[in-house]
Amino acid sequence: MRQQENLQLGIPRETAARFPRRLQELCGYSVYKGQFGHIDNHDPIELLGRERGKRMVWEATDVRKARMANQ
Repeated sequence: MRQQENLQLGIPRETAARFPRRLQELCGYSVYKGQFGHIDNHDPIELLGRERGKRMVWEATDVRKARMANQ
């Protein structure tokens, strides 16, 4: 779950972009279990120019449905 204080707003994006990835994640630029913490269905780490981490829960479901439809 997100912390009470939104560190994404308290730290300038340019500054956060220079942090190591793990510190970025601890500052809220991450998604928990592919479901919590997304921003418009995207991993917030993308805002810092990084590749996203895990797939979102609903993307895995969409992939499964597509596979079943192709069989």
